Amino acid sequence: MDVLLVGAEKDREKLRAIIHHGDQYLLTKAPPPDGNGDWVALWYAAKDRSRGVLFTFRLGSAEGSRIFPLPGLHPDRRYRYTPFAGTVSETTGAALASGLSVAVDGPFQSELHLVEAA
Repeated sequence: MDVLLVGAEKDREKLRAIIHHGDQYLLTKAPPPDGNGDWVALWYAAKDRSRGVLFTFRLGSAEGSRIFPLPGLHPDRRYRYTPFAGTVSETTGAALASGLSVAVDGPFQSELHLVEAA
């Protein structure tokens, strides 16, 4: 149990540092006040371009996936990206700048991706 808590705390600290000190990118328009918009995505990239975190929210959209470009990374560097409860994948910063495909199972659900230099 302690191992899980230590790991979760480390992840929380990573996210906190990126959000508090990184650059914020609004990747979509703000949703309407009633919340019945399409998708909402926020990307935070570390100032040193070594990592970032993507928050995506599928609102009322019928589309189960969407592609979001992730600026602010080194184009030639390799990065690992991990959905909150998924498997680790790896690609280049240039590929991520072109777009990361995010799938969310149903309306009014969200997904978080952590991106870190490999």
